[in-house]
Amino acid sequence: MRPQSEPPDAMRDSNWLLRLGVGLTIAWVLAQLYYIFGVVGFDRFVAEGPPSVGGFLEGAFAPLAFLWLVIGFFLQREELQRSSRAIDLQYQEMRRATEQAEAQARAIAANEQHARQEAFLRLSRLIHQQLGVRAGLLFVSSQAVAAGGPVTPEESRTMWSALGSGDEHVFARAMMGLHFTAEEDRDSWALFWSTPIRTRHSDTFLEVFGRMLDRARACDTDGLLVETLLGSTNGQLYLLIQQTRGFAPPAT
Repeated sequence: MRPQSEPPDAMRDSNWLLRLGVGLTIAWVLAQLYYIFGVVGFDRFVAEGPPSVGGFLEGAFAPLAFLWLVIGFFLQREELQRSSRAIDLQYQEMRRATEQAEAQARAIAANEQHARQEAFLRLSRLIHQQLGVRAGLLFVSSQAVAAGGPVTPEESRTMWSALGSGDEHVFARAMMGLHFTAEEDRDSWALFWSTPIRTRHSDTFLEVFGRMLDRARACDTDGLLVETLLGSTNGQLYLLIQQTRGFAPPAT
């Protein structure tokens, strides 16, 4: 990841310092040369001997050393500032990349959850049809004429035809109606648990619907699917079957 280019003002500051340093250095050297050649004289300057020449050069170049020390300090400070800005830009780029990666991860998770919910909805339609058949077997086991009930074969065929046409709750509604018209709790219990056949159908209904609820919880973060399933007619029948299990008459 490459940092962005430095702002123009920073480059101008550096160039200004360099030009100032070079200009002062040239002016100072020219001034010393003028002093040697124009004021003192080169022959006289050389005749002073090494100690005097060395002391002169030491004193002449000490200001230049101090000047470039100060300029180097400011140049180093600007370089540190540029490095800090570059690091900050890299950090911002990394943070934006992280945010984009998080957004992509959330989008992927949302798409995955949506796909799982779509697959669950397709599966739930098949499960509701299976539950409709199980509710139909429960209804026939207690209400068909052959079982001593009032529903004729023609009425049963009509209800099974409705189930086959897509009304998977036709028998669940009928079972709910029988419960609400029952005079006592044990009459409701008898609709689901009084015989081994009804008990088997009721247990199967509870097991299938319970597994569907588990699937819904696995792909439903806000609980909406679970609430919808429990609010459906099959969901109400599921809760009713669980409730009537406790209506069993005392053993004699």
